[in-house]
Amino acid sequence: MFDFSTWVGFVSHDILKYLIPAGAVFFVTRVVLAKALSSRKIQITQTNRRQIFREIGWSLLSATIFASVSMLGIMGLATLGINKIYTDISDYGWAYLLLSLLVMIVAHDGYFYWTHRLMHIPSVLRVTHLLHHRSRVTTPWTAYSFDPIEAVIQVAFAPLFALFIPIHPVALLIWSLHMVIRNVMGHSGYELFPASMPRSRYFGWITSVTHHDLHHQNARWNFGLYFTWWDRLMGTEHPEYLERFEATTNVK
Repeated sequence: MFDFSTWVGFVSHDILKYLIPAGAVFFVTRVVLAKALSSRKIQITQTNRRQIFREIGWSLLSATIFASVSMLGIMGLATLGINKIYTDISDYGWAYLLLSLLVMIVAHDGYFYWTHRLMHIPSVLRVTHLLHHRSRVTTPWTAYSFDPIEAVIQVAFAPLFALFIPIHPVALLIWSLHMVIRNVMGHSGYELFPASMPRSRYFGWITSVTHHDLHHQNARWNFGLYFTWWDRLMGTEHPEYLERFEATTNVK
């Protein structure tokens, strides 16, 4: 079905999809805008090269796992006609492509929230998620720093989604780019969102960098990925989230 060169192509794609956004956000926050963003650094503690090298190493392994599972679980099953991947946009139209993308993002947020909470069960945490929490102070490189079991759990969403919902490769690509960019931003260590966002009537449901950073500081709270909906519904949003966000963004 697929040869070694195809696998190398998939792996290279996923590695670059991690390295480019993570490298760009790291360079912008630590070099280009370091002075301008100094007041928006969420935690005072600094990271070191050893942590960064560890994060990159595990992230490269995660990217390899992502690529391998995607190749077999999405494109492989599509070749066999088992899932609902389609390649002709005219089959469903552009409106459906956009709708399926939005549904996939919302569904992924729910999948992430509940699998994330399950991985915080102490007996499960040790073999799935503890590695990620070694980075109490995060960097953009933390984004893919997963134990291999967690990497499989994370990447399983897209193949499962494609089994039930017709999805075009373009929508899959946009979803995956959105996922990694939000993930890299969420681990940047700097609050990159507007100061007014958490209390906004229209945008307060979007998770900020502070929202996820608080999870790395105290793992009892803030399990959501893109949105605050599940945390608020289930009572797992950090009780001091707004205050911490506003302290970082100097909102009086």
